[in-house]
Amino acid sequence: IDYSQSFTSVGGTIGELQRTERYNRNWRFEQERTFNKHTTEFNKCR
Repeated sequence: IDYSQSFTSVGGTIGELQRTERYNRNWRFEQERTFNKHTTEFNKCR
């Protein structure tokens, strides 16, 4: 077994997961911010 090879693939997978997680967090944050902005606008108009 070539351990360096398998370790690299595991490290790569972890990197992918972390990147995906960060992306999802940013996306949720953007969604909430947009939603809050619309809510504020809506309340101002009311």
